Amino acid sequence: PSQQLHGQRCAPAEPRRVRFGQLLLDAGDVRALRGVAFPIRRLGEHVRVLGRAAGPGGDRALLGNVAEIWGCLRNKAGLPLGAYAGDAAGKFADAVIDPERTRICIASCCDEPAWARELLGMFRVVELQTNGGGAPAKAYGETMAEAAAISQIRYGNKREHHREIQRASGGVDFRDMIFFDDNGGHIRDVGGMGVTAVHTPYGGVAWRNFFDA
Repeated sequence: PSQQLHGQRCAPAEPRRVRFGQLLLDAGDVRALRGVAFPIRRLGEHVRVLGRAAGPGGDRALLGNVAEIWGCLRNKAGLPLGAYAGDAAGKFADAVIDPERTRICIASCCDEPAWARELLGMFRVVELQTNGGGAPAKAYGETMAEAAAISQIRYGNKREHHREIQRASGGVDFRDMIFFDDNGGHIRDVGGMGVTAVHTPYGGVAWRNFFDA
């Protein structure tokens, strides 16, 4: 990661939609973020603010639980799944993810690869921090670009993206990969390789999608 930036728009949305894998912006959002002249640097300044403000109370946020799930997979605090997901963890509440054996990878055939890379460098993962033995507190940590071990962001079929990810990972079996996407065609293509492919057409990747996988 669908993931989506949402919020007030400064003008009616145009038909064109710009898709960054599981990050989706429509023309109204892009215009609101980038200003009248559309320079890419202005986009950067706005998204830095949004990345810190994303989440409850923020005026724009990633849909679903993407930022929290990434923090769980990175698990810098060494906490069980229940600490991250609460009741949604169910029977997995006591399980602990080993970040040394789990890698976050990106497979994106987006329209604007450079924009996607810039956005990944601005949005931050939600981490849990322990303070003197008290209840863990949420905090924004590393960027999504830093959290991702392997990124394939370019035009092309996502089957080839996954082949490149497999090569870069040292040969991880497709059966040991989990892929989330809002596009049913990508799900069929990648699922046919043996990857566990989870269709998330609405609302982003949520905890229920993560645990169902």
